[in-house]
Amino acid sequence: MTYTISELANLSGVTTRTLRYYDQIGLLKPTLKSPSGYRLYTQKEVDCLEQILFFKTFGFSLQTIQLLLQQTPEQRLAELIKQKTRLINEKNTLNQLITSLDQSIKTYQGDMTMTNTEKFRHFMTQKITENQDQYGHELTQTYSEETLKQSQEKWMHLSPADYHAMLDYEASLFATLNLLLKTKSPDLTSHEAQKAFQAHKNWLQLTAPFYHREYHLALAEMYLADDRFATYYNTRTEKPSAQLLHDIITYYA
Repeated sequence: MTYTISELANLSGVTTRTLRYYDQIGLLKPTLKSPSGYRLYTQKEVDCLEQILFFKTFGFSLQTIQLLLQQTPEQRLAELIKQKTRLINEKNTLNQLITSLDQSIKTYQGDMTMTNTEKFRHFMTQKITENQDQYGHELTQTYSEETLKQSQEKWMHLSPADYHAMLDYEASLFATLNLLLKTKSPDLTSHEAQKAFQAHKNWLQLTAPFYHREYHLALAEMYLADDRFATYYNTRTEKPSAQLLHDIITYYA
């Protein structure tokens, strides 16, 4: 079965203008043409258009989608499964947020009580989900499933005091890095550098029951090797700080 451009537009909800543009840039080219020279789309193009719309919904640019469509069917399927997993995680996070919000509303109305730990549980879970989405591949490549499970368990059962201590350690780390970055050549032997290292170490120890020197050093290397880790630190200080933090950890660990 084949579809004219108007028929495909009616079927998919994509305008004929957009379909012509996709043809122009080579994103979705019809296999056939009618004797009169009109575009005819086969089932192959229908399936391809569905994938294009999925990837657009996921936030991919047309340029990225074009690269994805050049991959093997197995690779595209793997990407769709990955996006499904992400959506399920987002759905679960929203459901947990709604549940937490309902409990808080009932608490404020005097219909129930919540412990301080329960009040922060959703935010703990959300942080685990964010870390898994952003760094999951690298973490599973580096650490065993049991080790990561222990870390998540420790994070989930942090007391409110430990949770706020983590925030304080991180704030101290960024403030100290900012002080060091005010000089052209930060002194790694200075009290500030030592303070930055200790704040980072304390922060890690609160969530990583398996903390050891090699783990800390491996993280330091990842801060330079992976742009996502580097960006996390570079965007939270007045000047890029990933290189400096790497050097401090390497010096003191």
